[in-house]
Amino acid sequence: MNKNLKTVFHKILFVSVLCMIFLAGVLLFHNDQDTSSAHADGKKNVKSVLICRGDTLWSIAKEYHTDLNGELHDYIEEIRTVNKLQSHNIHMGNYILVPYFE
Repeated sequence: MNKNLKTVFHKILFVSVLCMIFLAGVLLFHNDQDTSSAHADGKKNVKSVLICRGDTLWSIAKEYHTDLNGELHDYIEEIRTVNKLQSHNIHMGNYILVPYFE
């Protein structure tokens, strides 16, 4: 009987620990979601921008960058990702999509 009681106790303890781990994961995920929605208080839009002579990804990113976009170098990478650019090279006369907050 004592051995059965220990087995039941271990099972309950095991299930309790699993539940705590699950709840911790849910809370962490939920906090990440709250941060991103608080981070994006404004609406995120995308604008098509004509590349003019002398434009660089850096100069275009600097023009549309706000604190909501995070660090400037991360924002430049986001622009590259949105446009599926393999490098930082852009060409006059082309258009690129630039995400921005309204």
